[in-house]
Amino acid sequence: MTVLLKRFAKNRNGNFAMILASAAIPMLLGIGLAVDFTLATDSKTQLQGASDSAVMAAAALALQGANEKAQQEALQTYFKGNCEATVCNLITNSKVEITADKVRMEIVADTPMPILKDLGVSAFPVKAISEVNLKKTTDKYIDVYFMIDISGSMNIADGEAQIKKLQSIYKPYDNPDGCAFACHSSADGTYNGKTGFEIAKANGVYLRENRIRDEMSDLAKTILTTPSMNARIGIRTFQWSDVKLFDPKHQNGQVQNEIANLEFSSGGTSIEFALNQLASNLPDSGAGETQSDPKVVVVLVTDGMTQNPATAAYEPLNSAVCDKVKNKDISLFVFNIEYPKFSLLKHENGPSVLASKHMEGKMEAPLMACASKGRYYKGDFGTSVADAFDEILEGLKKETEDVVLHFVR
Repeated sequence: MTVLLKRFAKNRNGNFAMILASAAIPMLLGIGLAVDFTLATDSKTQLQGASDSAVMAAAALALQGANEKAQQEALQTYFKGNCEATVCNLITNSKVEITADKVRMEIVADTPMPILKDLGVSAFPVKAISEVNLKKTTDKYIDVYFMIDISGSMNIADGEAQIKKLQSIYKPYDNPDGCAFACHSSADGTYNGKTGFEIAKANGVYLRENRIRDEMSDLAKTILTTPSMNARIGIRTFQWSDVKLFDPKHQNGQVQNEIANLEFSSGGTSIEFALNQLASNLPDSGAGETQSDPKVVVVLVTDGMTQNPATAAYEPLNSAVCDKVKNKDISLFVFNIEYPKFSLLKHENGPSVLASKHMEGKMEAPLMACASKGRYYKGDFGTSVADAFDEILEGLKKETEDVVLHFVR
């Protein structure tokens, strides 16, 4: 028995099979890990590429002054367009952050583990993070030309309450053959030959021209006293064919004096004539690196009630004329300070009213087409006008900015 035990202890037959069997388990486990790791890596690569393209698309829109909603839409469109369904369907969580100075996207997905699932590991989380920082500088030189409609239709009362007040104290508004919102002709002796404009001033009726002066004054002061804007302000006023010029100045006092002395008129309106005149007198927009080569911006303020320069008939603006300004690389801001609804009139079908009533509902579209992309604004009375001027200020600030995209890893 002792001899047999010694022989058994020394026997090596079958060891290779035992060793191979023992080694097979970790070998297969290693291969499984490699396969599952490759799948996880591929998923992360696809998610990273899709999120990178998405944040870059949103950041590119930010350079153009697009709002957060537009950036969000672009981000989602590009992400979905670059993410295969087999990977996108694995996403368990996503987070998007868009601020004034960055666009960030974070994606988490659970990648299936076909090999390791038998060991209790069914999925492996992968994460993709993409971030673009927008570094802004605000040292561009800029010349801002306010192009102000001073025609008769801009001489209306500011708001429904003020319109009704003026209607109650000036009887031509009650006459079926009378005027619309701004009575420029002298009435009978009851008013001692005074116009509706004069009656409004005498009775403390706040007019649209007062609103424009007040809001422009505040806006000009902010622009000219913000050192980083390096701005000058010029003013162009227009009605029918009379375009008055005030060349750009950086002194706030001079500009305030010009605004205070704006004279609104009783004349007709030709935006087309004014834009033609303006385009021929303005220089091309520069790079803004020096005062002698400034960026040029035009801010058109009008109610859109315009007339054909050849026939004097009321008709919508031919927005093609706006291209003469924009083709000089000038940013054209358009503020549509909306004309009141004709239903506010007591006699909205009077002869003098019908001459322009057909324009209702036709003024906004051409004004929108006239504006540079993202540079259309509107308001009607009171605070909506103030809000629009605030939005214009933000737009002007963007015009002075240089934005550099920095991809963060």
